[in-house]
Amino acid sequence: MPHCKQAAKRARQAVTRQDFNLAAKRRIKTQVKRVLDCVTNRQADQAQKEFLSATRLLDKAASSGVLHPNNSRRRISRLALKVRQVKAAGA
Repeated sequence: MPHCKQAAKRARQAVTRQDFNLAAKRRIKTQVKRVLDCVTNRQADQAQKEFLSATRLLDKAASSGVLHPNNSRRRISRLALKVRQVKAAGA
């Protein structure tokens, strides 16, 4: 239980931020799964489109503090590698 008004406000803000962060992480996970599904099914064009959407979400999460910037860049790099491999296999 908070002892002062400031502590109570901080507790409310923490709940709001937690909800925002969890929603953002869920969107990221869903988008990454879409990319990986396209990669698994060897759909190079669709994988590229989904990859661009995932990149946008990951960059936004890093800029807003939901993810650490290095975490975001690492995920993008690994997804890009998989998308490039699918494109190379299809060519």
